[in-house]
Amino acid sequence: HDQHVEARGLIHEISLHENDTLRFVGPAAKLMGTPAQVKRPPPTLGEHTDEILREVLQLDDATITRYHDEGVV
Repeated sequence: HDQHVEARGLIHEISLHENDTLRFVGPAAKLMGTPAQVKRPPPTLGEHTDEILREVLQLDDATITRYHDEGVV
């Protein structure tokens, strides 16, 4: 609720998947030629976990399933 933050237009609102609204401090840099935009909400907890395990760590589906079953992820 800082006056300076609000005066600079740094507070953004975006709709979430659950029909809730998220208020957050957006990009602080104000560029004239290429202004920063908030296009989508942040990912939900665990939303990209399987993708990261598969693509970055190169785990197979059986290992990922086992990790879920064992509570690792």
